[in-house]
Amino acid sequence: YAVNYYLEYGLISQDSIISSPSDYNKSGTLDNYFSSSWGIGLPCVDKGKIAPAFNIGTGMANDLEQDTLIDSYMHVVSGIDYSAFEKYASKLESFGFKKIYTSKTENNDLWGYRLGGAYAYIHYSVPQKHIRVIWDKSSNCEISDIEFTAEHTGTTTFYQYSIDYGHATANYSGVGGWGLFNVVKLQDNSLIMVDGGSQGSWTDKSLQGLCDFLYGITGTDKKEPLNIRLWYYTHSDSDHTGLAPQFIDYLKKHGYEAPTVETLAFNFPNQRTNSRINKDTSSYQTIEYMNKNYPDVNYIKLHTGMVFNIGEIKFEVLGTIENCVSTLGTITDNYSTNDTCSLVRLTVGGKTFLLTGDVGRSDTDYSVLYSTKYLKCDVYQVSHHGINMLTTIDKCASPTYALVPNAAEEMLANNRLTQYAYFDKLFGENLYYAGNYTTSIEVTNGTLTLKKLPRYDNPTGVVDENWR
Repeated sequence: YAVNYYLEYGLISQDSIISSPSDYNKSGTLDNYFSSSWGIGLPCVDKGKIAPAFNIGTGMANDLEQDTLIDSYMHVVSGIDYSAFEKYASKLESFGFKKIYTSKTENNDLWGYRLGGAYAYIHYSVPQKHIRVIWDKSSNCEISDIEFTAEHTGTTTFYQYSIDYGHATANYSGVGGWGLFNVVKLQDNSLIMVDGGSQGSWTDKSLQGLCDFLYGITGTDKKEPLNIRLWYYTHSDSDHTGLAPQFIDYLKKHGYEAPTVETLAFNFPNQRTNSRINKDTSSYQTIEYMNKNYPDVNYIKLHTGMVFNIGEIKFEVLGTIENCVSTLGTITDNYSTNDTCSLVRLTVGGKTFLLTGDVGRSDTDYSVLYSTKYLKCDVYQVSHHGINMLTTIDKCASPTYALVPNAAEEMLANNRLTQYAYFDKLFGENLYYAGNYTTSIEVTNGTLTLKKLPRYDNPTGVVDENWR
């Protein structure tokens, strides 16, 4: 056990030589470190019902064929009170783990620890009386490495970007493609990117349109690179992960500098989680591309309860795949890849943007973790391109504006009449589809201003008003 402990938390160089981290100073015994029901390389929890260890996926690695050395694992320990959570935190510290992070999202606490090259996160849910003990071997950085607070003034703008819904030459699933792509322009003219649509959503013409758009909104000189502070992926489906390689290669091919990409953030499931959850080739291609072209990029595996600042944006992680894991340590076949989607909230200038990605069945889990008041927001992204009707979160949101990452005509053409009517009734004139225009929402001095921007392929500059 002692040898394994040292090997696990020592630092391994590329030539496989083990060395001690500079802050490694552990002596004594490993008594009470392990138990028969404990399956991860962190000290065990002494109380409660321990579910079997669950593989919550890798980060910047390809697990298509087999698990990797940087897969992360989690135990759900149920039936315990907050004092047991605090006691376990003290136990981690007694074994040399240094506390590096704390956050609270309503009735949920997340504490982070580091030892050597690995991270431990412990999450406690007061309503559920659960500890989630996460052995994060995937992240290559900690939150303090990626966050910064801006000291600029001016506008922050959120864009629901209109990708090629039904117009590109090769479309996801052959019916026009769903896809999601959001952009946030920060006050310092750097960017947060969210997903990016499918590979089939983009042609050379639409990539040039995106290039013109991003350089235009940031005011970046075309001889300089775009500055992408954070590229966040909601989940691993191909209609969300296809843009980055195509766009970056397009820029380089046409004489632009490759953009800087500081941080990638996502929590993708393990390939073999259940029969309905996987990653597809697009997500693997993006991961491999970023590994090759941005070998020093920060990667952080998102965990429920994380809160950090990217400039003036407060980025809160309200849910991840971790919330789908039951007290039995399993994710049933009722859950699909969409249900592993992270739920996040962005706050700027006192205004909140709730981004649901493709959240589906896990909708009801959040009504346990969070109150109705906590889920209310100013801008709400409707889930799964208008396919999923989240009867809990949709009604809690009560937004000023609701955004649908899809074309209204695609909804109608693909027999989503029930959903179309549901969202029309719930949000009415505050509902905006992404099909025929990009929706811009500026936040200035705590005030929201919505504008419709013509698509890149609309030469007249007149916004089509046939669809909201």
